[in-house]
Amino acid sequence: MRPSYLDASSSPSFQDVPPEIAAVLPANILQQMRAVHRNTQLTDHQKMDAIHKIMDSLPQSVRDRIPRPPGPPPGFAGGVPPGFADVLPPDALQKIKAIHSNNQLSHEQKREATDRIIATLPDYVLDKLPKPPGHDRLPKKTRDQLRKLQRDTSLTHRQRMEQMRQIFDALPANLRPPPPPPPPPSFARRS
Repeated sequence: MRPSYLDASSSPSFQDVPPEIAAVLPANILQQMRAVHRNTQLTDHQKMDAIHKIMDSLPQSVRDRIPRPPGPPPGFAGGVPPGFADVLPPDALQKIKAIHSNNQLSHEQKREATDRIIATLPDYVLDKLPKPPGHDRLPKKTRDQLRKLQRDTSLTHRQRMEQMRQIFDALPANLRPPPPPPPPPSFARRS
């Protein structure tokens, strides 16, 4: 599992790969990551996707040497967001937990596999899933677009996320979801 601080953005608090990570990465990978960080043509989400692809390309032996930040691992316990366990059928919940505990799968593979399970759920279950913060503030038309998008089984996770970004980008700034928080500073800078 990749640490969350590798989800680099163009945040001013994160200009380069933390030194403790740079120390274990092959030179060519380090060069690729630095190029992503410095690329002003990419959005924050595109940078995160690019970093994930680079990290997913690493052999497991290199991934295992990447230091973990202090505290619990990033993400949701078992890959299930808060409130989902109360709504998901037991078999779907177990499958999602198994997917997210499988370290042989890349981040992208975990997303796709989870999406395939969610896509099989009936509408009445999907309607009960907790909505993200601010969902109720969105115009009805936008909520309807997101609901339709959630149920479109022809899309990959990446395609669905890109279409969601397009929907959000069309909203007035005060209704758009906030950007993801910047990654924590390097361990070396913590005291």
